[in-house]
Amino acid sequence: MKKLIVFITINLLALSSSAQDINGEWVGYFTYFKGDFFVTNEKIPISLRIDSLLTGYSYTTGKDEYGLDTIYTQKIKVERFSKDSFKIYEFNEIDTRNDENMQTMYLKIIGNSPTKLKGRWESRFGVTKFKGEMILTKQIRKTNVQQEHLQKPGRTM
Repeated sequence: MKKLIVFITINLLALSSSAQDINGEWVGYFTYFKGDFFVTNEKIPISLRIDSLLTGYSYTTGKDEYGLDTIYTQKIKVERFSKDSFKIYEFNEIDTRNDENMQTMYLKIIGNSPTKLKGRWESRFGVTKFKGEMILTKQIRKTNVQQEHLQKPGRTM
């Protein structure tokens, strides 16, 4: 019985350690296949910040309906499809009465490196459906030792 418990525990740990870590900050852009009048350029900047509970926020930079620079903040929830595939739901954070899904992202880790995500997104507003592609790069945080090294006088990168 003890051998069975040890065997199951080791296998569960192996499965969880082989899964890619999506926590952290991801920065990139998305494109529209079908645009609307809010879109002023082909590549729209986006940033995702995902915590260990697989929730977080998305930040999209763009112009509002009056042409003013705006950062749109939405709440997100991440679901894992497989070891390297994710489905991310984006919700309207501003209108708390409406928890309708604003946008859904289908992303997959590119290659063996866990620092690139690529995929597609889609959303529906009323009867209008929008979709496009998305590419994100994980931002590597510098440790305190790395930051101290970079701040020492006479050191250059």
